[in-house]
Amino acid sequence: MLDTHPIAFKLSKNKLISMITAIVPTVIGINTIFHSPPEKLAALFPGSQYVMLGIACLGVIFVGVLAVSIFNKLRDNRPGLVVSDEGITDNSSGVSAGFIPWSDVLEIKPYSLFGGHSLRIIVKNPEAYIQRQSGAFKRWLMWRNYKSFGAAISITSGSIRCSFEELEDLLNRRFKAYQEQQSNNKS
Repeated sequence: MLDTHPIAFKLSKNKLISMITAIVPTVIGINTIFHSPPEKLAALFPGSQYVMLGIACLGVIFVGVLAVSIFNKLRDNRPGLVVSDEGITDNSSGVSAGFIPWSDVLEIKPYSLFGGHSLRIIVKNPEAYIQRQSGAFKRWLMWRNYKSFGAAISITSGSIRCSFEELEDLLNRRFKAYQEQQSNNKS
């Protein structure tokens, strides 16, 4: 028997603010590169000032996109994640998948990257989730995730009010209950 009530996790404004503060050292580093005299940067190796400026420019783009995404989530009052008998509604990140019915889910796999824990949601048709993203950059990010990690959809507890262990346990229990219900319906 499926658990009949949906569970909603609010976006954690505290976690989102911590992410903003974690960006500060990167901004300081980028600022240092931009304001360092070229001869100081060139002392590393010939031409290094151009490499460092290139890295700083990429850093500005990365930090800018990340900051805009976090600020948008800070203003978002919708739940970050809803888990129900029908599936998962993901609104936990700047590249959220939206509604994912259990019938589309093939597997839920935990993984770690740079010390952060996430769950890969392997779905039957990842391209459909990629194409429904609202912008080209979001589609590219989701496609990159799919090509790099084998899953277009990645859910983390980093921006919602729950621990990774709680998230992993809940999604696995609900997915297993759905699979058992489907198996019983076939019998």
